[in-house]
Amino acid sequence: SRFISQLSPNDRIGLLALPTGPRIDFTGDHSQVQAALPQLVGQAETFPTSYRIGVSEAMAIQRGDRTALNVLLNRECDTARTPEEQDYCKTRIIADVNGLAGLIRERTQTSVGTLPSLAERFARLPGPKALVFFSEGLVLESAAAVTSLADVTARGQMTVHIMQLDAPTADASLAMEPA
Repeated sequence: SRFISQLSPNDRIGLLALPTGPRIDFTGDHSQVQAALPQLVGQAETFPTSYRIGVSEAMAIQRGDRTALNVLLNRECDTARTPEEQDYCKTRIIADVNGLAGLIRERTQTSVGTLPSLAERFARLPGPKALVFFSEGLVLESAAAVTSLADVTARGQMTVHIMQLDAPTADASLAMEPA
């Protein structure tokens, strides 16, 4: 809101919430966008699990990092007494790791996949442009996911600002915090 209030009356702005939410095409009516900002609510879903699995751990295990898997298993399956309980714990953890990593990849693809078409649309407009992208975090496994943006943003005289919002450090709905 403060950023918008500092814009020139001649500046056109728009709003697009991903994957769903308010959408306001480019307009000179800055108050229209400012009025929509308080209505934005994050839609990130959490992955239900009984274990403390961190995002970086899940992604490392998905890439085949056996050390990360062993650390997770040792931490989360330490109360399993019998071999059957240990096997069950390991099976559940691997399933949860796969589910969490899949959710993160899907969420990232939804957000990052929209940026090239948005940048192409910006590139057709004359003059310099700025895109301000707010997120609670994207997990990019390689730079290739965003390097395609470089050409179109340069061609379109576009500057991209990425603002990472602080994620809550505690959630009372979770029994245990992830590692």
